[in-house]
Amino acid sequence: MTTPLNIENFGAIGDGKFDNVKIINDVLKAAKAQDQPVRVPPEPAVFAHSGVLYVDSATLEGPGTLYALNPLKEAVYLLGAGSIVRNLRLTGVTPTERVGTWEAHHIIAAETQDFCIEGNTIETSAASSIYIRGSSRGLIQNNRILGTVVHGDLENWNPNTDYTTLRADAIHMTQRSDRVLVRDNYIRLPGDDGIACVGYQDDGGPVTNVVAVHNDIANIPYGRGMSANGGHSILYADNQIADIRNAAGIIMAVESYWHNFPTRNVRVRHCTLINTGGGITGHPSILVYSDEPDNPIMDIVFERLVIQNDGSRANVVGIKIRENTKDISLLSNVIVAAPIQLTGNVKIEPLRDGTVGVRR
Repeated sequence: MTTPLNIENFGAIGDGKFDNVKIINDVLKAAKAQDQPVRVPPEPAVFAHSGVLYVDSATLEGPGTLYALNPLKEAVYLLGAGSIVRNLRLTGVTPTERVGTWEAHHIIAAETQDFCIEGNTIETSAASSIYIRGSSRGLIQNNRILGTVVHGDLENWNPNTDYTTLRADAIHMTQRSDRVLVRDNYIRLPGDDGIACVGYQDDGGPVTNVVAVHNDIANIPYGRGMSANGGHSILYADNQIADIRNAAGIIMAVESYWHNFPTRNVRVRHCTLINTGGGITGHPSILVYSDEPDNPIMDIVFERLVIQNDGSRANVVGIKIRENTKDISLLSNVIVAAPIQLTGNVKIEPLRDGTVGVRR
């Protein structure tokens, strides 16, 4: 059995103040050369760092806590092949703004293969909590992404002034990312979408072959539960999505403003959506559309879903299929919400028997 390299044995100080960035990066380099994991020991020790931690074909594991002193350079950066980040608590100084720089994602996997992000708790992030760019054959599982309201009232959210400790998407996959399994993650109070597959035409290719199953996504102030905007061959199954306060529970879109790739061959099965949509945006619980006539959304199936809106959301539309869509199927769904709204030729089959919603 390989003995982990304990960062305390190399001079790391877990007082929550001392800057350990150089020590941890030096240990990670040694671990790669020696093919040994790096261990962050448990609390009460808290290991602060002021810059990016590079996990290059290595393993960085807990059960300890890393505290980012600078939200703009908080990233734990997976690169190379076979990199693993697991069982860590990742927290830090609360970000006061949302940024898009790569160093500000709390975990980023970029141009890497065979990676694993598992069992982590992420409490702060100036950009996405987990960001996957141009990477393949990855596993993202059993993470807890937990925001806290810093400013604002969830019942009267103002996206221009209000925010949580997580400023962007919880899990974001983009730039040709391929063959990624996202399962059993628990997401609360992210700053934007819960799980997003987004392909931009400037990035050279769509997101492909993503499977997201058994994720629990809830209490999003201003963002969607799950999105697929510019991806092919995507499966969302057995996900629980609840209390998406000001946007759709699930959205599939091609938007000219973002120059998305086509969205094709997406399957959404056995998901449960409770109190999603409405609010500031007026979205339905599920929204499908393209604003590019020459780039329609095609081959989308929603099957055996439960969509339930009640109370103040009882009049929110359950499913809305808008313009520039083709080969859309609604199969054996249960919708306890306002009627569906459909544009174009949509195949509909009523429920006759069998289970619906999340399968336990």
